[in-house]
Amino acid sequence: MLDRVMTFCLLSILVACGPTLPQPSGSATKTPLAVTQLAITETTTPVPDIYEEALHLFDYDMQSPLAITENSVQHENKYTVHDINYPSPKGGNVTSYLLVPDGTGPFAGIILMHGSSGSRESLLPFAKDLVLTGAVVLTIDGPAARIKNRDWIHFTPQDRDEQIQLIIDLRRGVDVLTAHPSVDATRIGYIGYSYGRQWEVCWQGLNLASKLMDSWWATVDS
Repeated sequence: MLDRVMTFCLLSILVACGPTLPQPSGSATKTPLAVTQLAITETTTPVPDIYEEALHLFDYDMQSPLAITENSVQHENKYTVHDINYPSPKGGNVTSYLLVPDGTGPFAGIILMHGSSGSRESLLPFAKDLVLTGAVVLTIDGPAARIKNRDWIHFTPQDRDEQIQLIIDLRRGVDVLTAHPSVDATRIGYIGYSYGRQWEVCWQGLNLASKLMDSWWATVDS
């Protein structure tokens, strides 16, 4: 029994006095090394603000004269239809119908935008329904609709140019409405059909809420 106890004690002493076991190679320096490498490879190159760059595609001179041309006026039951056009900041004229209810107002204003195969003519019946609710209604022809026998989409750079122009023409349409003496500039709405529906999203992206703070928006899909 004594021999076994002595043997255990000797083994314990040998283990305690033996050389220190080596640490795994690099274990103590991995963490600070990794941090150092991260600091070296971290980039500080600024990321371009694509939104701010794209925003300027829709710039125009809001202070330029509207120069509205009135081609004809037709009074109907409780409202008047004005066949007008106004210069597009991107060139040409924006052919439109402006429908004004009888009375002095102030009335809300509504911009009405047709679909890809439509025009101001196709939405005129709806515009007549809306004006009877007590709103001044502006329905315009998109750029492609102003060109005879022009298809809407060609998958060419012209499509891009026309869509940019349409946004600017619609924004100019807001100017037409807010300049009208019967319109309450704090109540402007937008109704779009199909192709015309997507422009509500673009307008929100352009932060028009800063200009139309109390406006309401509506979109209608066909």
